[in-house]
Amino acid sequence: RQYLLKASKVLREKGILVITTHNFNCLTRFLLQKEWSLINKEHLLYFTPKSLESLLKKCNFKILDTKVKLITFPELLKLFSRKRLNVYDSNQVIRKNVENNILLSTLKDFTNSLLNFTRLGESIEYICQKI
Repeated sequence: RQYLLKASKVLREKGILVITTHNFNCLTRFLLQKEWSLINKEHLLYFTPKSLESLLKKCNFKILDTKVKLITFPELLKLFSRKRLNVYDSNQVIRKNVENNILLSTLKDFTNSLLNFTRLGESIEYICQKI
C-alpha cells in the first residue's frame, strides 16, 4: 500500500500508472500447489485481480484497463515430469516458436482471451489513472 500511495503522490493529476504482478489465483498455482515456482521467500505479498483492484482504488487510482493473461507451459510440464526444469529458459524457447507460427500465435491470443475472461492467467496487468 505504501508504494502505491507514494506513486500517487509523485504522479500528476490524471497521471498513468501501469502495474504488473503475478496472479495468486492462476491456473498453474491451483494445479501445481506447493510445486508452483512463484511461492518463495522473495515474494512478500501475493495478489489476486480482486485484491489488487481493491488496493488500487483505496490508493486513489481509477482502473482504466485490466488484463489477466499468460500461462507458462514449462511450469505445467511439472505435472508430468519429476525432473526439475529451468522454466525460464524453456519458456523463452517456446515463446520464440509460438511467435514465429501464425497458428500457434492465434492459439496464444485465444488462450489469453480465455485466461482474461476467467481471471486464471499468471500475470495481472492494471492500467490506472490517478484521481
